[in-house]
Amino acid sequence: MSLLYFSEDLKKSVDEFAESQKEKQVVTAELRQIIDNISKIGLPCYKWTSLCVLLSHCLRQSMQQLRTKLKVNSDKFEAREDDIISSLESYDAAPFTIQRLCELIVSPEVYFNYNKYINALDKMVNISSTINTLTAEQIQSINKLGRIPSTTEDNCFDFSESPSSTTPGIVRSTQINQNQAKFWPKWTT
Repeated sequence: MSLLYFSEDLKKSVDEFAESQKEKQVVTAELRQIIDNISKIGLPCYKWTSLCVLLSHCLRQSMQQLRTKLKVNSDKFEAREDDIISSLESYDAAPFTIQRLCELIVSPEVYFNYNKYINALDKMVNISSTINTLTAEQIQSINKLGRIPSTTEDNCFDFSESPSSTTPGIVRSTQINQNQAKFWPKWTT
């Protein structure tokens, strides 16, 4: 099983989605799976310019879905929603908060208050640090290791270390025991 959901066909699908006209954009199950994978792993594997279009589209859908579910007046939040999308699209690379942003896109229903959801999104896009997209070699190395390696002092992946049960700074659901799991929010288990 691969840790990172990536293939040249998926890369092509993301690029084609980004290049298509907005009216003709359809988020397929495989494109949704890409966002779901980023929400679990936190590492972007696709060109940011293309991935950003996909995330923006899915973010709009998630906001609309939650507004409808909670019966919220869209006029009240329209300007903030547009600001969030604009902030996301202004980055040259993926924001370092991309994992949490994808979690919010995948599972907006964990919020029962639309204002809190918008505030959470706002916090995820109004940051200044970004992360680079992984190269094909890095993706292959991570999938071969079966885990995300720790980083060195200069924030580069260290592929030389031996596997460990935990990687500092990274929490995966497979590392959480049942006693810990009951204290974690629904989206992490």
